[in-house]
Amino acid sequence: MCITSPNMTFIPEFPVERGLIRTYADGRWGVREYSRWPQILTPGAWHFACIPSRDEGLASGMPEVLWRTISVRDWQVDPWTGTVGLGFLKNTLVADLERAAEGAIQAYASLRNIPPRRLLYGSQLIVVIRQTADRMKLLPSSAGIAVAVAAHVQRLSLELHGLCTYFRHFLPRLESTEDFRYRILPVIGAFVNEGNAASTLFRLGIPVFFLQPLTRLVEVWHLVSATRAFPHLSEEPSTVPIFQRPQELPGMMNLTGNWTTMMMAAMSQEICSLALPHLPAPEPTQDPSGSSSALASAESPRASKRGRTDAAPLVSDKVLEMPTRPRPAGESSIIAEPKKTHRGGKKNKAKQVSRMVQHPSREHVESPFVALPLSWARSLRETGIVRQPPARLLYFYPPPFLLDTISSRDEKVHRYLHNLVRLRPLCRLRLFEPTVDGRPLTLADWRTVLWGDYEVKSQPKLKQGASASEERQVKRRYEEKNYISSVFESFGSYDQELVVSIGDKQVTAAAAASELWVRMMLLWEAHEINFRCELMTLDRILLPRDEWPILQRWEREAKVSSVWGKTSGMIGILPSIPDDTKGFWWRTSADPEWRESVPAVRALTTLMARWPGCPNVIRNLPHTDEEWPLEIFDIAQREAARFYVDAFVAKFHRLPVVPFRFPLHLRAAM
Repeated sequence: MCITSPNMTFIPEFPVERGLIRTYADGRWGVREYSRWPQILTPGAWHFACIPSRDEGLASGMPEVLWRTISVRDWQVDPWTGTVGLGFLKNTLVADLERAAEGAIQAYASLRNIPPRRLLYGSQLIVVIRQTADRMKLLPSSAGIAVAVAAHVQRLSLELHGLCTYFRHFLPRLESTEDFRYRILPVIGAFVNEGNAASTLFRLGIPVFFLQPLTRLVEVWHLVSATRAFPHLSEEPSTVPIFQRPQELPGMMNLTGNWTTMMMAAMSQEICSLALPHLPAPEPTQDPSGSSSALASAESPRASKRGRTDAAPLVSDKVLEMPTRPRPAGESSIIAEPKKTHRGGKKNKAKQVSRMVQHPSREHVESPFVALPLSWARSLRETGIVRQPPARLLYFYPPPFLLDTISSRDEKVHRYLHNLVRLRPLCRLRLFEPTVDGRPLTLADWRTVLWGDYEVKSQPKLKQGASASEERQVKRRYEEKNYISSVFESFGSYDQELVVSIGDKQVTAAAAASELWVRMMLLWEAHEINFRCELMTLDRILLPRDEWPILQRWEREAKVSSVWGKTSGMIGILPSIPDDTKGFWWRTSADPEWRESVPAVRALTTLMARWPGCPNVIRNLPHTDEEWPLEIFDIAQREAARFYVDAFVAKFHRLPVVPFRFPLHLRAAM
């Protein structure tokens, strides 16, 4: 066999297909890196041959960072994650890669007069690019994984540019009868092993490298040695290879036999399949003391994660889920206001009624710091008082009402605030990091976390004659406290002398107690993360998708994430501080900029249209990109908030956490 080229003066090293495809220290796949090196042409993936070459791409204005070699030297440890060996790539590199990825997306969005069916794969690719870029920016990881994620951002962005070239130049040339052999496109080209394909690429002006038997009929004008890939790509293997698996991955391009696509699919699945740990929905159980347990399904408070088997798909076991609790038949989750009575049976001359204020998880209580958007506050008030839940309530992130109290116990809340500043990186990390237990916690657990005593304590001996019920109660209390200690012990117990940081701002205990921007940032983050987790969870429960192909699942998660900002996916649950504080999507119609809220409200109502029990007033809303008049916006926002609150309460037996607007005048302090 020999390799010839009718339009190139060099022959690249041929990427021999292997059963084991290895990743290298630069996050690439060596000679099999399809975004930088020619690969064997596969029907249906001709756009790989249209990926711009480096020199010509730079000459045309594409960012250099797409070809930059990334190494562990570009990574730095984050000391605030509470987990050894995790960190991020340098901020400047991450920002450059984000801009480059967004540039590729904008280039694809500028394509015109292309049939929608042909644009489908590119739209799916954009979903993966955004999820990968967000993971690179928001989720700390080890140095090798961080490099691999960044390289995948480069890889997919270059592939998207290749799709642009395919639609702008390749297809028009293919459909033309003109000969373009002397107008060679500045792309990486492809290897071919069939004469007709070689002739086609040659006519279209695509660099072509033809594998054919060496016979007397082959005309050779110049003999060259193969150009090796490793002067340009790393030759140092990474610690973990990626295996090429022959089975087809559903939802990806449907190109059986294309190992390049299989590799891209496997890498994308590993990077983008993020969610919280699976938490089963056990029946609420009662111990003799009368307390319900959220950990009743586990043998101990720290249940082990299920290991991955060779037969399992390359998807994380973590799924975004909270346990739902069954309700007795015919029982409503909401009760009316209690009847007005005179306290103590005595006459009240003013005829005023006093009743005990319910817990903020069961009844809307106005915050002294946070003004909720009108539509959300109205829906929460209309809910009334939620019935006593059958089991203890769970939250993904510290509940906001633990942070905004004004009372005689302010010092306790101030300690909560100061401690959360140092804990927030781990509280965010545990949502997605598979090596950290990230299950939702009870209110008592979150109080323990925020108080900050992480010393593991032995269970004391009870007095002689203690009942079995008392023994079980004490045992559970110490197990749950020590479970929290095991998760957060790397931080050490709270010390009010600690100086911690939010970004480049240092926060002392006094600053946490007195600086309003600190409390508001922590409150905003607690509202946002809980809201995003709860919306993603509720959508997954009301629209089960475990059996969906992986790309369809990612697309649904991307649609959910568009409710709070740009379309990204599951990783978009983690807000970017301070960038995301600038956005607000729940304006009233009296706000002159109310039209900026239409995309978010439309995204939410579009999600709800597929939920069971969705009111017709929401189903009948215009869900396309047409402009909404003021009246439609008012109706959509009001009904969406009402339906969301009702649906959430019905499933989880508590009020949801909803977003609010970060005060404009405090952004400068951040």
